[in-house]
Amino acid sequence: MEATQDNYLTAYRHLELARYAQGVTLVQMHDNGGPLTFTAKAHTEVTDIFPQISQHRVNKIVILTGAGGEFMIGVDWSSFPAVSDRGVCSQIHLEGVQLPENIADIRVPVVAAVEGRAHVHSEYALLANVIVAAAGATRARELAAQYLKAPEVTRRNTRILLIRPLKERILRRSAMGSRLRVGHRPIWQNRYGVKGKS
Repeated sequence: MEATQDNYLTAYRHLELARYAQGVTLVQMHDNGGPLTFTAKAHTEVTDIFPQISQHRVNKIVILTGAGGEFMIGVDWSSFPAVSDRGVCSQIHLEGVQLPENIADIRVPVVAAVEGRAHVHSEYALLANVIVAAAGATRARELAAQYLKAPEVTRRNTRILLIRPLKERILRRSAMGSRLRVGHRPIWQNRYGVKGKS
């Protein structure tokens, strides 16, 4: 498969995107071409990209993978502003809630190609139709080619039916999380010993 590129696919620093023939779209999380250490910037980018993928019907299959032989290797907490700031807490919380919802909202088959460590946010892979534990995305592309043999309506409806119970659980968890606040401060601040104004 030869990749095609446009502005929509090249707008993110921590995401290498390519759309191959027949609408197979590769989303590779990376840090300067190597394994991704999650930063505040990467957190926002990954949250933003999936609704755009969902909105473009040219995307027929989505492959989600990491880089440098890893899926995601850690979090750079120093890149996040002080969580004692309510606005920062609110943004982090909102993105954290939205991200799995955004992946679950993709209405085409999703293949997660997981290689190496997936110690951080492995739930992203769990929201795929299929998880491939193999080097690179080659096997994932082979599976994508198999998916493309089915009619598009079959592929879309299969994804919708598969993800529906997971989406319901995600939404219930999100609703519960929105109630777990004390004086507008998320209670996880206290759990991790972070102090802030009530």
